[in-house]
Amino acid sequence: MQNVHVGTPKSLLLNVDFKSLEVVTAAYLSQDEIMCAEVRNGVDFHGLNQEKFNLPERTIAKNLMFRIIYGGSQFSQDSKFFHVSKSQQFWDKVIEEFYEKYVGLHEWHTNLMREVTLKGCITMPTGRFYSFSPDRGRWPRSQILNYPVQGLAADLVSIARVSLSRRLKEAKLSSLMVSTIHDSIILDVVNDKDVIAENFRIMKAVIDDVPSNFEKLFKVKFNLPLRGDFSMGQTKGNMNEYSDHQD
Repeated sequence: MQNVHVGTPKSLLLNVDFKSLEVVTAAYLSQDEIMCAEVRNGVDFHGLNQEKFNLPERTIAKNLMFRIIYGGSQFSQDSKFFHVSKSQQFWDKVIEEFYEKYVGLHEWHTNLMREVTLKGCITMPTGRFYSFSPDRGRWPRSQILNYPVQGLAADLVSIARVSLSRRLKEAKLSSLMVSTIHDSIILDVVNDKDVIAENFRIMKAVIDDVPSNFEKLFKVKFNLPLRGDFSMGQTKGNMNEYSDHQD
């Protein structure tokens, strides 16, 4: 049998994930003072909340935060949570403590429900609006709280995607934007150290500039920073963290 030499792949995938994008959008839309401060300071809010709410794992605190942001309530019936406690009373207490910390988020959630019951819709800072109607007398709370957060997150990724495409063309790079998956953008680039570094530099600038581009587009200030996690690899499922100081 002949020995077959496999050389270095000619291209790699570069990936940027927006960090905690839905938390940032919830903080922005609610203007909750504590959540906004945590976003600006780049703290590990899931680690802080694990300790504050006396939860056994950081992952539980992370799931808790997103579940509340998305309007979830029946934690005792969800397998992500009932191994901690199957008592809804326990989780109601945790939710109460969560809202005591993030008072602005609680007020925003209350105002969203009031706005929908009065007007039947929510109008976003971008001008997008979401219409809702009651089902058998009950308003869809999870959708009402979830759609603004997920919708704005998608808008921010779209801004980044257009900006990245333009910058790659201006830089005359042959890189291809091959996919956007939720809050990540993936490029296929030439496997060359300098080319990889230049692409990541552009990707970081794009993420940094999303707030100012948001303001240019919608004439509304986006007063929070956005950050990204950068990685590369042969496949999306096999990525390694990228550092500016890699050899």
